Amino acid sequence: MKVVALNETDIRGGAARASYRLHQGLQSLGVESQLLVREKLTQDPTVTVLRSPWTKLGPR
Repeated sequence: MKVVALNETDIRGGAARASYRLHQGLQSLGVESQLLVREKLTQDPTVTVLRSPWTKLGPR
């Protein structure tokens, strides 16, 4: 199974930390998980900054 999660950041804020922990938990179970964010604060290579025209339109 492959999982992609989308979030504003990877670890700033409660929801971001929860999604990052979920992402790490899935990986520990052998699930191929990727986290796409607008702002990356970790060095985790499985967290990717989403670059698209939609992210440049402004705040959430």
